[in-house]
Amino acid sequence: MADEADPDNVLAVNNVGSRAAYRPAPRRATRKFGSTETAIFREHGTYANQGITSQGEKWIKSTHFLPVLTANPCNALVVGQRWGNETGDYTSPANSRQPPRGNTWNDFCSFPSALLSGSLNDMSHCDPTAVNKSRPNRMTAPKFSALKSSESDEKGQRITMTTAYDYPMAQLVDRAGVEGVLVGDSMSMVVQGHENTLPVTLDEMIYHAEMVGRAVQHALVVVDMPFPSYHLGRHKAIENAGRILKETRCQAVKLEGGAEQAETISALVSAGIPVMAHCGLRPQNVHQLGGYRVQRNEGALMNDARAAAAAGAFAMVLECIPAEIAGKITRAVSIPTIGIGAGPDCDGQVLVLHDLLGMNVDYVPRFVKSYANLGETITDAIRQFRDEVRGRQFPGPEHGYK
Repeated sequence: MADEADPDNVLAVNNVGSRAAYRPAPRRATRKFGSTETAIFREHGTYANQGITSQGEKWIKSTHFLPVLTANPCNALVVGQRWGNETGDYTSPANSRQPPRGNTWNDFCSFPSALLSGSLNDMSHCDPTAVNKSRPNRMTAPKFSALKSSESDEKGQRITMTTAYDYPMAQLVDRAGVEGVLVGDSMSMVVQGHENTLPVTLDEMIYHAEMVGRAVQHALVVVDMPFPSYHLGRHKAIENAGRILKETRCQAVKLEGGAEQAETISALVSAGIPVMAHCGLRPQNVHQLGGYRVQRNEGALMNDARAAAAAGAFAMVLECIPAEIAGKITRAVSIPTIGIGAGPDCDGQVLVLHDLLGMNVDYVPRFVKSYANLGETITDAIRQFRDEVRGRQFPGPEHGYK
C-alpha cells in the first residue's frame, strides 16, 4: 500500500510506475490548479518503443501529475485521488532509468495498450487494484541471501556491491543495477582523510547512511557498525544498530568478526536486525594485526565463517584471504560470501567506490581494479575552469542574462 503518512514520498510502494520508471523530458504545459472535477481521466496518445508522447488534456483529482512509462510500454499507469487539470505535450525518453520526480498517490490504474489508442473518458476502464507487474522489487536481506550460488550453478549470476557515502553517488550506483550498496566505515579514509577506519563515529555513519538510504531505491543498503559500537555488550549493540535502521532507511548492518561476535550477531538478528558478517582481514583490528595483512589461517577463518552463519548472518564479507581458502568457505556456508581481495570463487564482489572509479590518489591495494580514472578527469576539468576564468573566457555571453 502507499505510504499514507507521507503522501509525497517518492519511495512509497504505490508510486507511479516502478522505482526504475522513466522521467519525463522537460514539460511544456499550463496548469490551472483549483479545479474540483471528479476522478475522471481523458487522454490521447501513443505509446511505443518505451517512449510516450501524450497529448491532450488530463483531469485528475490531484495537485500534481507525473506522466511516466514503466518498463513495460503496454502498461502505463495513471491515477485518481487528487485534483487539478493540465494540458500539454509530454515526452519520456527511452532507456532512462531515472526515478520518477513528483508526488505519489494511493490508487493507480492500469490501461492496456488497446485502450491507449483512443480516448479514456472515465475511470471505469481501469482496475483500481492493478499492480505494475514490471516494477522491479526492492532488494531485501532474505532476497540477497537467496542469491547464494550452488555448486551446480557455477555460471550463475554473481552478486555485486560497491560503497557509497552520499546522495548523488548513491543514486548513480543504484542506477547501475548492483544488488547491494555498502555505507562503509572506509568513509573514514576515502572521505574524511584519516589513516584508518577507527576515527569515524556512529553519528557520522548515520549522517551519511541517511543520505544513501534516501537515494537508493533498488539495492539492499547495508551500513557498517563503526568501532566500538558493537563491542559494548549485546544491548548496546542492539541500541546502536537500531538507531541505524530507524534513522537511515537502510535495511541491514555489517560488523567485523566471526566466532567472537556470534553472540552479538545472534542478538541483533533476534531483535529483527539483519546482519552481514565480515571475516578475514578486519580493518578495525589494524593495530592488533600490525597492519593490513592477508589472513591465511584456514582453520580460524573457517571457524569464523561457520559461526557467523550459524548465528544468523544473512551474508558475509571475506576480505584479503587466499582465493583457495575463500572458495572452501564459500562452499562450506549456506549464505552468500562477498569477496574483496578474496579471489573469484566467492558468491559476489565488493569494491570501495573511490577505488573502482580511480579517485584514490594514494595507495591502491593489489585487489582493486579501477574501471575509470575520474581523479584525473576531475582535476583536468577544474584546471580548465581555472584557466578559462583567468583568461576571461568564462563566463561568456551565453552564460548571462539580459
